[in-house]
Amino acid sequence: MQNTGLDFVSGLTRLFLDDYDNTDGRIRFESALEKIKNLDKSAQEEIMFNLFKVTRGLPLKNKNELSKSLTDVYSCDKDFLYKIYDNLEDDNSLQLASEGFLNRLKTVKSRIEV
Repeated sequence: MQNTGLDFVSGLTRLFLDDYDNTDGRIRFESALEKIKNLDKSAQEEIMFNLFKVTRGLPLKNKNELSKSLTDVYSCDKDFLYKIYDNLEDDNSLQLASEGFLNRLKTVKSRIEV
């Protein structure tokens, strides 16, 4: 994939059309995300703000697909993971965030039991 903007729009269009696994969908979108994550922080934040804004009305299934792509490409830190969930209210980012809390609880429990 060569054009970040076209790859982004093509993938997003396929997401909206419920055809995200088409070759013009997930692959192109994630290719665009790989390039976007190398932009300066303010550009990334603006793109994510607008992405979350336009995808707000998507069905949960599509939000889960979007979240999966974001978490796969960005190897999310906690703050970005929470931002994804705050905006998409999807199952994928909720599960990943919950795993972090669960691991912390297990650590506390093991310290208490010693």
